Amino acid sequence: MQVTSTGNGRSGRTGFVALLCLLLAFWACSAPVHAYIYKCVDHGGRVSFQGTTCDGMAPGNETVARLDNAWPAGGKHIFWEAKAASGGKIFLLGSLHFGAPWIYPLPAVINDALAAADALAVEVNILETPPEELAARMQRAGMYTHQAGLKGVLAPTEWEALANVSRTFGLPTALVERQQPWLASMTLTVAVLQQLGYSAAHGVDLHIMREAGRRMPIIELESADYQIELLSSMEPKDQVALLMQTLHEIDDAGRHFGDMLDAWLNGNAEKLDRVLFEGFDRMVRGEPLYQRLILDRNVQMTDAIVRLSRKHDVTFVVVGAGHLVGPGGIIERLKAAGYYVEQI
Repeated sequence: MQVTSTGNGRSGRTGFVALLCLLLAFWACSAPVHAYIYKCVDHGGRVSFQGTTCDGMAPGNETVARLDNAWPAGGKHIFWEAKAASGGKIFLLGSLHFGAPWIYPLPAVINDALAAADALAVEVNILETPPEELAARMQRAGMYTHQAGLKGVLAPTEWEALANVSRTFGLPTALVERQQPWLASMTLTVAVLQQLGYSAAHGVDLHIMREAGRRMPIIELESADYQIELLSSMEPKDQVALLMQTLHEIDDAGRHFGDMLDAWLNGNAEKLDRVLFEGFDRMVRGEPLYQRLILDRNVQMTDAIVRLSRKHDVTFVVVGAGHLVGPGGIIERLKAAGYYVEQI
């Protein structure tokens, strides 16, 4: 299916399906997981990762079989060590909020750093809130109460595109019609990620929190309520822009996610930044969305991390990988704050 962009006609490469997977931790609730992930290439050369065999498509670089732990031997990761002049140490891991069994175990350097830490900082402590309660909060914040619903908000062509995509992923249009644009965008994104074989049940931040157990305090840099409010309080035009960008990219989600995953596994921070963010200037309302969803939060989280590092000898931080990379990312902000930072 083809969805017409509401932008200036240029094809953005933001990869919102992949981007939201890296930016919003409060999605973590139970979801089915595929034990086998297949990398397939269609006749147009597009790569997709899926939970079924490639039927009618050619296998990618991997054989059509289970992708066992895919971490390259040696090399760096989306993982940094930051040291303050006062002697405090911070480890920072870029998370995939949606993961799969084959990305575990994590590399030894990450596990060793976690074992040495005396505090864990996360976006949202998703172990504290039952998934059903979190889902209820999202529904309260993201469902229309007026009769017109989403169909009454979108232009006819926009609604038609949304209805077509929803049917493709088996989502009842009656459900999506009651959702505000931000929640409809998330609903579609979760459906895509599940089809690609990923689940919040295997998210990296959730894995780290379980590994930390009761050995150290888990400190929230944000909260689930904050992240829900961040989206639900957006201007309606920004919510619609987010939804339309999601629809615009839905057909190519496998390639976007594959590019992002390749950069993440190989520790290529420059590529990860490029894959995630280079399209913001090409989408409708891209600048305010980038400021709201990324830059403002990076400032707030960096300030919180610096405060934590003054209270703990070794702080382990795990946040969405999109928050760490790029000129406005947490890593560059820590450097500007006087920390010596090294990717490891």
